[in-house]
Amino acid sequence: MKKEKNSFKTCIDNERNFLISVVRRLSKNEWNKESLCGGWSVGEVVNHIMLLDRLPISLGWKSIPKLIFELFFERRLITSSMINWQKRMTSLGIDDAVMRLSKKRNPVRSMFGITGMKFNLIEEVIHTEDIIRPLGLNRTVNHDNYILWECVKLLSSFQNKKLKHLKNIKIIFNDEYNMTLSRGFYGKKINKISNSDSKIIGTPIELLLFFSGRPSNVKITNDNITNENLKY
Repeated sequence: MKKEKNSFKTCIDNERNFLISVVRRLSKNEWNKESLCGGWSVGEVVNHIMLLDRLPISLGWKSIPKLIFELFFERRLITSSMINWQKRMTSLGIDDAVMRLSKKRNPVRSMFGITGMKFNLIEEVIHTEDIIRPLGLNRTVNHDNYILWECVKLLSSFQNKKLKHLKNIKIIFNDEYNMTLSRGFYGKKINKISNSDSKIIGTPIELLLFFSGRPSNVKITNDNITNENLKY
């Protein structure tokens, strides 16, 4: 378990270092360009990543009661306070963002064991793709397929409750990494590969993008499968 945690930590750190290298080279126009994420600019996504690092502490201790109130009444995961914080930090510009990104970090999610670390890496990878794809930039950091596949398993089982009218969906990367998602008590449970006419085929990063509701290069064999309701 300790070895696995260290592997995830290494991937998280490598992903953040890659993001820093990307942000450092951005122009002002690129900073303000629309990302893949819900109409946010590239700069807003960068600051959203930093917001998630220490949420709710990143908003300030005095803001926590207000955040709880907003979560309850707005009934959405990204509240008004979070969006306003992102916009305010984005207005400080690229150099300020690079400085804050480069600080030593201890993400709150990573305190919740291996599952928290998986969600941490999922967020890092997806939001980095939100940034680099509209800018036409290539990914120069690669992660172990096992690590990414563990993230696919977690995100797909969490998100697949929104895929309706489908009992079994086969998720395939290659002969080594494949699985079937079946309906369980909550969402869907993961089983060993079994017969299914519904298949989603792609690399781990493309599958992460699919299950987060982003445009992705996956092959789908069932016309009823769509990721329109999977926004993450």
